[in-house]
Amino acid sequence: MNQRIAMRINKQGFRDYLEASEMSQREFARRAKVSHTLVQQMLTDSKKTHVRVSTAKSMEKVLKCPGNLIFFPEVFTVVANAA
Repeated sequence: MNQRIAMRINKQGFRDYLEASEMSQREFARRAKVSHTLVQQMLTDSKKTHVRVSTAKSMEKVLKCPGNLIFFPEVFTVVANAA
């Protein structure tokens, strides 16, 4: 078993910070070096609940947001299937 960390998205917090930044979704995506599709999914897709730690840090930097305000670490246990 392996443990991995992903960052849970506070969707309303992300939406609020993005709106306050006065950047378009596309401009934010460009500055954060992520796809516009990912930004859209984070805002609208109920299934998109986590991002990688590196992605969260990049987005926080662009938004000038303190850590753990928009993204929260969550530990997952990954169980490998024995074939």
